[in-house]
Amino acid sequence: MNRSKKPWAKALILSFAVILSCFPCFSVSHADSQVLPDSVLFEGISYYFDHSAQELKLKVPVIFVNSRYLIAISAPFVWSGPVSLDSASFAGGRVEHADVPVVYVDSLNNKLMFGMVQTTGPDIPAGRGLLGTIYFSILDAGYLDIDTTFFPPSSRLQFQDNHPIDWTPEFVQLHFHIQDIVYFEPAPGSQLSLDGDTFYVDSGGDIRVNVNLTNLINVFAFNVPLTDECYDGTIFLDSLKNDRTAPPLCFEGSRVPEDWGAQVLNLDLYPPWILFGGIAVTADPLPPGDGPLATLTFTALDSGSVCLDTFFTPAQILLEIVDQYAVSHIPAFAPDTFQVRTCPYIPGDLNWDQIVDLLDLPLLIYYLFRDWEAPCPLKAADVNCDQEVGLVDVVYLINYIFRSGPPPQTCEY
Repeated sequence: MNRSKKPWAKALILSFAVILSCFPCFSVSHADSQVLPDSVLFEGISYYFDHSAQELKLKVPVIFVNSRYLIAISAPFVWSGPVSLDSASFAGGRVEHADVPVVYVDSLNNKLMFGMVQTTGPDIPAGRGLLGTIYFSILDAGYLDIDTTFFPPSSRLQFQDNHPIDWTPEFVQLHFHIQDIVYFEPAPGSQLSLDGDTFYVDSGGDIRVNVNLTNLINVFAFNVPLTDECYDGTIFLDSLKNDRTAPPLCFEGSRVPEDWGAQVLNLDLYPPWILFGGIAVTADPLPPGDGPLATLTFTALDSGSVCLDTFFTPAQILLEIVDQYAVSHIPAFAPDTFQVRTCPYIPGDLNWDQIVDLLDLPLLIYYLFRDWEAPCPLKAADVNCDQEVGLVDVVYLINYIFRSGPPPQTCEY
């Protein structure tokens, strides 16, 4: 649609003031006359683990429903609860490519506003979908409440069509319980990309993922059934490291005491289903806190993905924790996907060209002194096999390349 031919095009541009400055002088409220369900609501709230920040986060999608074409939206919100705002974005939403998409944040008063105006582009057609997404850091347990509000100087919850006429859509307030949750994170010592989303291992090497529980109650028992939805035979759960020995190796270093009688059961190998759990018969319960219940070890034969999710077992065992009154609680669950990149291990070959030469030196120097990503696998840079990567290895490589020094060593660890 070529809106430049419309006689009221200039008025549309000025209508941005409807959202971000003042109400239009010809504003007419049609809240009662609109065909429902014109509305703004929150849907699909989910937890996720920010690997780069090593923090549990909350993702809150904002949905809007409109029964006719729109040229402008204002959606001001106020929030309260044990969270802090990280960011808000239109990315992936229905108005992502609007002419004037604006997010205003008033952190002092816990307010933000999504504003959108179309001046020359096509109107937003009738439909239902994502307006934007709000990202929070979780500070504590409790309830996150999001309501609509007045955003100075004079913005309110409002839709506007191309007549132009504005009206107030229905609003569904959010009251979300931040509760017990099971989530994943790379185990300490993992070699990760700078953004924390990719494991680096040599072919046949292991990746280790912690299964964490944040519990707000005393826990006397738990069941955690898991599956890898990306399983294709290249990255598999290493049953030798997750077996039913006493105690199972996956509980070493976890929050679960040895006298809990925790155990692991492989239900099926294709797709890989695994159930682990425990019960405190005579031992103390797990107090409220956060940390790993177990560590899963996977062996990677090639690059790929590990996609961890929960499921109902054939015996109808579900994800649950049990309190001191034998009452079962189903915690929230954050599925996660980890990328895995296998790297050939040739001592000193840091750029994977199967030659140790001058081109490998900058990668090691930049890693040590300019915060570049670690060589993959990291032990390829430990050319003297002292289990440390540092300036000594740079000197060792220089001596080998330029002074016929000893070649990089193959490390056995």
